[in-house]
Amino acid sequence: MALGSSFGQELSFASLVKLVSFLFWSGLYLQSAVAWPQRSPEWCSRLVTLLHGSVAALVGLMQCDVTNLSPCTLTMKVTACHYALMVWSWGYFAFDLLWCLVYWSESVLMLCHHSSALAAITIYMQKDYTGCTFACTLALMEITNPLLQTRWLLFDLDEKLISIMFYIVSMAFVYQIVGYVLYKYKTKIGALRDFLDDMGIMSEHR
Repeated sequence: MALGSSFGQELSFASLVKLVSFLFWSGLYLQSAVAWPQRSPEWCSRLVTLLHGSVAALVGLMQCDVTNLSPCTLTMKVTACHYALMVWSWGYFAFDLLWCLVYWSESVLMLCHHSSALAAITIYMQKDYTGCTFACTLALMEITNPLLQTRWLLFDLDEKLISIMFYIVSMAFVYQIVGYVLYKYKTKIGALRDFLDDMGIMSEHR
């Protein structure tokens, strides 16, 4: 009986925080619609998406710690920060899925994407480990989202020149990220090449 009561309490808590997150994103969308009544529903939705993507990418990268990735860190126990990030994203994807269904402005593929994201986050929330794996996955998925949303919002404001400049900066930003990761793992790549040389694999292709 105690086990059943504990499970019921955990289920109620998970459902409650999901509901609060969903209401937060829905309220934020409605508030933006009231603040900018001249803007389209899609504009308000993308503004909400910009906030989610920015926070998810930043917090996800902080929790991921790409410089110290290992099987141990990827399977580390889920912390309160990991769980908060899951709740943050679950409510957003639930809101965005509902928005897409109401306005039907997205393709079926995008609806499947939102549904899959909700299912995946729900599964992660039920696990005791792999919190870092979730953070890394979410960060990599959302890292370019804020740039794309900002570009769309600027283009909608008829700031085409600024939009083009921002697109160039976005590409440079992505290039810097790739360069940073390659720099951090340069020694590991060199060690791998030495290992392949010792095994005679690299020499066969020269």
